[in-house]
Amino acid sequence: MIFKLLYTKIQRILVLVPFKLLYTKNPHSKELVMAKVLDVAKYFLLLNQRLNDSIKKEDDNEEENFFKTTPDPITHLKMQKLVYYAQGLHLTYFNRVLFEEEIQAWPHGPVVKELYNILNNQLKNHESSDLMLCFENIKEDDLSLNEEEREIIKITFNEYGQYSASALRNKTHKESPWLNAFEKKKSNPIEIKDIKDFFDKQRIEELDKLYKESEQYRCLFS
Repeated sequence: MIFKLLYTKIQRILVLVPFKLLYTKNPHSKELVMAKVLDVAKYFLLLNQRLNDSIKKEDDNEEENFFKTTPDPITHLKMQKLVYYAQGLHLTYFNRVLFEEEIQAWPHGPVVKELYNILNNQLKNHESSDLMLCFENIKEDDLSLNEEEREIIKITFNEYGQYSASALRNKTHKESPWLNAFEKKKSNPIEIKDIKDFFDKQRIEELDKLYKESEQYRCLFS
């Protein structure tokens, strides 16, 4: 059982590493078509809706039902953090940006201004803060996302979607990309290099921790 849990964690971290070897270009390279941040956001909403539906149907499939409880609605604040983390994971796995829209350091954490304006306009016509109610009938085929981009968004949703908007905001406030960029009354860009360096370091630390844990467990059973 212990080894199974360790294997699952390592598999989650390494699942996309082989693809990374295919992309060694500059993170800002436009030779490869990039996703639009709105399509990334819509795919998060689609995943959240599928999770809701699976719970309602009492689906016991562990791959589909990540949290086993009803997920929080995705609010504007939470969405901004999810697309930020998706950008970071895409950078560390593929060495290129997921979307080209700039991420800025705002008081409540990383924000994509273009997405902020779109979501604000959508929310004006709705009483609820749940973005799913603003974007009904999202169809996956209408989203311009390739297979690798979808996989990164799924991994991001699995890893960060379980947290509340405020928890994600607080998390970004402790991380170097936002800390390095934020200044009061300014909307400084968060540098792509800072995001990539942070997520690269995070992946290495996680792998190192898992390796040490596996060494300890092997000693217990040797």
